[in-house]
Formats: sequence, C-alpha cells, structure tokens
Amino acid sequence: MESDWTMGCSPDSTLVVNEAQKKVPSRPSRGKLHLLGTVHHDPRGYRKLRRFLEWHQPDLILLEFSPYGLTFRKDKGPELQRLFRKNLSWAAGQLGLTVKGARKHPEIDAVQRQLSLPFEYRAAAGYGFRKGVSLELIDCSSFSQKMIGLWKELISRENLLQLLSLPSRRPSVNRLYGRACRLIFQEEFHCPRRETPPESSSPSRPWNEREKDLAGNIEKILSVHGATRPLYVGGWQHLTPGSKPAALRDLLEIDKSRCHLLAGLSSN
Repeated sequence: MESDWTMGCSPDSTLVVNEAQKKVPSRPSRGKLHLLGTVHHDPRGYRKLRRFLEWHQPDLILLEFSPYGLTFRKDKGPELQRLFRKNLSWAAGQLGLTVKGARKHPEIDAVQRQLSLPFEYRAAAGYGFRKGVSLELIDCSSFSQKMIGLWKELISRENLLQLLSLPSRRPSVNRLYGRACRLIFQEEFHCPRRETPPESSSPSRPWNEREKDLAGNIEKILSVHGATRPLYVGGWQHLTPGSKPAALRDLLEIDKSRCHLLAGLSSN
C-alpha cells in the first residue's frame, strides 16, 4: 500500500512510522499486534491519530484508557469543569492575570486536558464507529480511580495559584517526541532504571504493576478476538525497551518493527 508515512525520527515528518521488513518470531496471540505511542497532551494529536488510523486500518483498537475514566468524565466532567473555571478565575485574579491568559499557561493547559476526554479516545471511538471496529479500554479502573481521586486537590484554588506561579516552560511536544524516538528505536540505548513517567505516574501504584495489568488485559482480549490487525494506542513510555522494571513492549515481546510513534511539528 502506497502511503506518505515516513520512517525515521525527523521532527519535520508528519508522522513517524517504523515499518522494518524483517519479521521477528513472537507468540501467536501477539504476532500481529502493533503498538502506537503518543504524547498525551499533543495539541494536534486528534488529527494525527485519525490520519494514522485511516492509514493503518486496524480491526481492533486497544486503548490506554479505563472504563472508570470514561464514565467519570462523562458523568462528573461538566461539574469539575465548572469548578475548575471558577477556581482558575480566582487564582488568575490574585496574580493580576486574565482568565484567557491563565489558560495559556502550560501547567494550566495540562490540567484542562486531563479533565477532558483524551484525544486518543475521541479519535479511536470515531474510527471504530465509522468502520465497525471494536474499541477496548484496557487500563485498570482501580488505577484511574486513585488518580482521579486527586483531581479536586488538583483544581483547588491554592493549587491553581501555585501552578500559575511556576515558570511558563515545559518541554515542547516536538522535544518529547524526539526523546521518545531515541528511546524506542535506538537499540543501543539502555536505561537500567526507569524514569517515573510524568504522564502516568502514581505514588500509590508502582509503574511495573500497572504495566503487568495492561499486558494481561491485552493478552486476554487477543486470545478471544480474531483480529488480524490489532493496534495498541497509549503513552510512548510503554514502548521503551530494555528498562527495569519492564515496560509493556518488553512484557509482550514486541519487536521495534511493530512499534510506531505519533509525531510531527506542533505549535506547542
């Protein structure tokens, strides 16, 4: 199939896709699985993921998102958004900022995105509806429940005021994708100890325990689903090889020829 998807790590490419020809033997339940890594706060992620899905044409999508996280955002999201806007208005006023200006602060933008339905879910759900493709939410609901339990503190007046007082600097999306590319696709890189992933860390649940949950859920679904082009979509940290504790990619024994990275230029 002809495509404009390119192989490599160039930040100027619309999407980074690794399609090596060499096949590596794997267990039957995993042999057809591809992994797609994302930066969760990529402002252009929705459009890029829609394009990737139309190109890759998966017949099963396994998403790093939990049933609890989806239900909570649908049921309680509007209430939390109202409280967030109210508290942000207060915090901005304390610093002499407009609410519009406060929303542009990268730390505040990150909070807004966390409260909303992630672009990965919106793009995958839309694709599944159009194509009649199953979408499976594979993250652990108990993990999500613990994280979401911290949200009221996250959007409190005091915390928003503190976030607005921080320097308006965060690694750009391009920089994060560049780092992800080096970690995922350069085999000579070895990280003996995993850095705590900033987008999915939790003080109450070890990273390796969550990775095992994700891997187990994927194995169960693949064992009963006759998919020929299954695709996992989730944070890029889950695709990093050779780290201890093992990431999802190593637990599932996925070769880099079946790892992909959603990348590209960003205004962020």
